[in-house]
Amino acid sequence: MRKTTFYITIIVMLIFIGSNLFSRGTAETTQSKSATETKTVTDHAGNTVEIPVNPKRIASLSDATITLVLLELNAPIVGTHTRTAGNKKEPFIYGSKELFNISMGDTDYIDYGNSDIDIEKVKASRPDLIIGTTYHTNNYTVLSAIAPTVLTDYGKGRKLPQDVAQWVGKEKKYNELNAQYKKRLSEVKAKFTIPPQNQTLQFIGFPSKDGAFYAFYNSGSIHVVSRDLGFKPTSFEREHYIDSWGDSYSIELINDIYTEADYIVMRYTDAYNENPASVQQTLDKRTPQWKQNMKAYKADNFITFQGEWGSSYTFVAYNYMLDIFEQHAK
Repeated sequence: MRKTTFYITIIVMLIFIGSNLFSRGTAETTQSKSATETKTVTDHAGNTVEIPVNPKRIASLSDATITLVLLELNAPIVGTHTRTAGNKKEPFIYGSKELFNISMGDTDYIDYGNSDIDIEKVKASRPDLIIGTTYHTNNYTVLSAIAPTVLTDYGKGRKLPQDVAQWVGKEKKYNELNAQYKKRLSEVKAKFTIPPQNQTLQFIGFPSKDGAFYAFYNSGSIHVVSRDLGFKPTSFEREHYIDSWGDSYSIELINDIYTEADYIVMRYTDAYNENPASVQQTLDKRTPQWKQNMKAYKADNFITFQGEWGSSYTFVAYNYMLDIFEQHAK
């Protein structure tokens, strides 16, 4: 009897141990499969690419266009494009301090450099996914030899962060942020007594050279939010629109915008020592009669915003722009 009990005990223990080993092996296999599982996507340049389902080491080749989106999605960044300019002495990620209170020095990201990405540093960071822009088309073959590479197009507007979220396996986070934004959007839209769809808006700027101005068409949160609110494009924009960030035009054409647009928007960039006062100084220099000619200014609908906030395709930036429009709702 004792022998029988002893053998039964041994058999039960062996079954228990075997079951645990099988479960552990299955879990490890599942984790390994999850880490190596891939999906096929088409990027904004038309490339069909096989990429990891859940990348763990993402290389970002554009700070404002890509890195900020990845930061908001809490995606695993291994390295990023940076800049050095204006009052910033050390390399910085454009907008990261303002939007997320994160500086380059707070991270362990590899610095890939400024306009010319250091390909060797990208390679040394051992990414499992590289996200660039159409600006990097000429280096696409070299980058693809390092890791699967997808390219974004800044002119894609709201589709850009949505696609990036899908590429990096953060669709759930994107959908949560999008739902919160839509709720806030409805609240702000309801505060306009004159519906935005009955008003026109134009985003402008000035290059360093005299005699020209920029009309922006697809340039970050300002265009996402203004279009979501329902603002109409000006006649100038309808005539000159291109599917890109914008273009440069002769300064002689700007009065057409001044006299029509219900809202005119301009940005300033803290990193380049700019502020709302310097925007007006530029206007005084380039178009001295702007206060007399600008319909939006006379109606208190001339808006300046900080470029670090307004240029990215992030929900935190969208909400910043909603706050500004709420202040001007009438």
